[in-house]
Amino acid sequence: MTQDNVNPKVKDKSSSKKKKTKVFGLMTKRRWFAVAIFLCGITWSYTVGPPLNTVHVANEYYQDPISYDYSTVAVYEETPLIDNLFKPKFLKDLWIAQVGAHYGTIESPIWFDEKLLFSDVEKNTILHYTPTTGTQLFLSNFNNQTVNNNLMYPGPSGLLRHPKHPHLLYICHQGLRTIFLYDSKKNKFKVVASHYEGNKFNSPKDLVLSPDNKHIYFTDSSLGLIQKNKKLLTSEIGFNGIYRISIDEDNKKVDLLSKSLLDPTYLLLSNDKKLLFVANCVQNEFEINIFLINNNEINLKETWNANKIYQNVHNKNLLQFKGQKTCIDGMTLHPKGHILFGCYQNKVCILNEKNGKLEAIIKLADGVHMTDLGIVNAVYENITQPMLYITSNYSLWEMQLRPFTP
Repeated sequence: MTQDNVNPKVKDKSSSKKKKTKVFGLMTKRRWFAVAIFLCGITWSYTVGPPLNTVHVANEYYQDPISYDYSTVAVYEETPLIDNLFKPKFLKDLWIAQVGAHYGTIESPIWFDEKLLFSDVEKNTILHYTPTTGTQLFLSNFNNQTVNNNLMYPGPSGLLRHPKHPHLLYICHQGLRTIFLYDSKKNKFKVVASHYEGNKFNSPKDLVLSPDNKHIYFTDSSLGLIQKNKKLLTSEIGFNGIYRISIDEDNKKVDLLSKSLLDPTYLLLSNDKKLLFVANCVQNEFEINIFLINNNEINLKETWNANKIYQNVHNKNLLQFKGQKTCIDGMTLHPKGHILFGCYQNKVCILNEKNGKLEAIIKLADGVHMTDLGIVNAVYENITQPMLYITSNYSLWEMQLRPFTP
């Protein structure tokens, strides 16, 4: 085509494009806008975001996505139950989610001061977790007292929020063999109980409120007496027991409720608050002892062992675990009448609260060794979501539950 045949009304497309206004060389207004947004984000992270001195702590406990194979997670149930309790997710791998790792031996997940709180009994600390800040240190100094570093588990174990004052926290400290009341506003400790009849406790393990919220039941176990050489320290009391103390700070009396169990560990109240369930470990065989609560006393009603919970169970996948030795690693109660407890190292056993029948088993990923678990009504960003948190010897896990009325 010659120049004479070119239609003067047809404009060159390349010349029709609007030229971008450049400011300072190659930078356009759009690029400067992107830089401004980036700088605003950096400024936010240094001001509104977490303080710099806590960033290292949060990263220290970041997730460990390599050590666990989520495909090894499995569910065995006698009748459909899991879908009624747990909130399903689109991806199977997200059903049981790891939210932190690189701990020692962690226990006692509870909800306190808008955070998930849990203790590290091996590293002698209490930690807290939220999705936005990750895991951070909550406490590492317990009333300026020095623990015995020769102990296998020298740190705190059971945690309990005060029923009337949400800023007060009860702490069972195994290594110091003491129950503390910690004031998070004043950062002060008060010794609630450390002796019975002049003798030092063995190692307070777990605690729960009484039905009237006026007392605390707690177990005194031998676990905190285990030294790193596997030998036990000598017990001053001479037995392991279940005790009761008043939440009235002026009442220092310690009541012995029972010393009939060999090694009582975890305990919880029934939903109707008439029964006290107490875990006991006998030669690596678990027991759940059910006590009737009668005013100032508790009376043994019955005991559930492995033979009891497998009665009338017909599912072959559940029966494959019958006969395997296990102690209870943590125990919690679902409001719909189910007891959940750690069993067989990396599994969650679910029992019927009324008759003790085994209803289901959730197998966690290979490599997880459970230590405790707890159901909490977590509130994140003003949204309430019931959660099951599972602690282990290395990592922290969460499972979303269907909503329930606490």
